Amino acid sequence: HAIPMLGGTVPFATVAAAALVCLLTALSVRPAGALTCSELNTTHKGVLQPLFGQSFTLTLSPSSNKIIVRICGPASDFELFADSAALLVPSHGSGGTVVKLGLVSSGQMYLGTGWMLLVYTGGDPYSASDNSGSNPQCNGSRSVRIVMECNPGIYAPELDFVGEIRNEPSQCHHLFSMQHYSLCGLIPDPAAGGSLAPLAVVIVAILAGFIAYLGVGMLIQRFYFGKRGAAQIPNYTAWQRFGNAAASCCDLVCRSEPRPPRARYADAASEDGQPGGVTTHHLYADQDDDHLLPG
Repeated sequence: HAIPMLGGTVPFATVAAAALVCLLTALSVRPAGALTCSELNTTHKGVLQPLFGQSFTLTLSPSSNKIIVRICGPASDFELFADSAALLVPSHGSGGTVVKLGLVSSGQMYLGTGWMLLVYTGGDPYSASDNSGSNPQCNGSRSVRIVMECNPGIYAPELDFVGEIRNEPSQCHHLFSMQHYSLCGLIPDPAAGGSLAPLAVVIVAILAGFIAYLGVGMLIQRFYFGKRGAAQIPNYTAWQRFGNAAASCCDLVCRSEPRPPRARYADAASEDGQPGGVTTHHLYADQDDDHLLPG
């Protein structure tokens, strides 16, 4: 069936598809607020228990430097690094010093369905030697971001180093990725901040009301009044008038070419003011109806 709109008809399937797109857009969910490690251990302990306290050591090439990262815990047992969740350890004999990449106390977790982002901030500040030959130059303290995703086939967690991201001078960070089966059962707590936006609620309510109006109205028109085809749409005449009015409004607002001039009607006088004259400017003259006179 087709629905009259804008002076024409639009297939009902097209309208239904557009409504479905609006519904899916309206159902977008705002991300939940960040949680600390202690809060996450309380709310999702059963789901994420296999990952808590896990320590990972990665060797970088060709420098042979090592990065030690621990999930919600200190990366080293040394008291000097008791507050560090991620460390950059220089290779033996390089003469470098251990660099803190992020602090345990600064850990923030952002949750989604089947994924989690762990952020450590407050690491050692960047020095001039760290920025040699790098573009853009990094400023501020170092930080770590770990993206964890659901993978039902991985039971032994492995941490992969993606690289040091230097897109923005104030947002430089070390990026890691991980996949694990435990994240497949991760569902954000709605009380933590994930919910439908107010506008989405309004759109869903309006769309549900319109679908109910259209469905019930078509059933009544079909089975009670016996109408068929497009005539079974409730208030069919009103929708036709609305479509025509919308088409006229669109034509008035969006018109790009001038309208043709209206035809002028001549009076009974000619150019010299005498009645009965025929001029090229007149569409009507007295002689035109002489054949109507009697005899």
